[in-house]
Amino acid sequence: MWIQLKATKHIEMMGVQKTYRAGDWVDIGKHLAIKWIADGSAYIPNQEINAGNIDYTAGLCVIGDLTDNIKKKIETAANHLSFYYADKPELPFSETLIYDATFKKIRVEFIGTGFYWLKTFEVILPLFSYKKLAIHAGNEQDREITKAIIRDLRVPMHDERLMFVRRSDKTIAFIESYNNYCDIIKEKKLALLCAYYEHKPITLALPTTWLDKDR
Repeated sequence: MWIQLKATKHIEMMGVQKTYRAGDWVDIGKHLAIKWIADGSAYIPNQEINAGNIDYTAGLCVIGDLTDNIKKKIETAANHLSFYYADKPELPFSETLIYDATFKKIRVEFIGTGFYWLKTFEVILPLFSYKKLAIHAGNEQDREITKAIIRDLRVPMHDERLMFVRRSDKTIAFIESYNNYCDIIKEKKLALLCAYYEHKPITLALPTTWLDKDR
């Protein structure tokens, strides 16, 4: 992405660090370009920069009703985030935290870190349990459907109640697939496994304590 600098930057190109000064044009990665535009150290002349044309937005997709108390905690921890309410997971932002509000123990102190790691990973979410595997979850029909897709049920499950997702063609398909599997698999964690095995997004599995410090 081409931008014009408003401040001196030291940029590594082809393994060699070069110094660029205010007024220089540079072609860098989109995420870094957006960061520099946001902090005022670069811009795109003759173009209005907003979320619409740079496609950089971040927020929560809240499933269910969010209590005023939890919303206030989230806003205090990350006041730049937008809120979007839905009946099922969606990706309304370029970086979305999908949060099931029926679970009341979200650890707001980790929200900023989760979004930061989306620079590297496509999906970030905690493990559900270190002991309970897919073979222990759902009913018999759920396990039969899941086994037909992933083959071995002796695998850990992720917790669908807290998912950081960077929007891309792959993750859009991943979330759509998850929603479709939820229509035929009652246990959401097994539905998520099926969608994961089908699309294989680059994923970071977090400790179980990311959702609840007591787990």
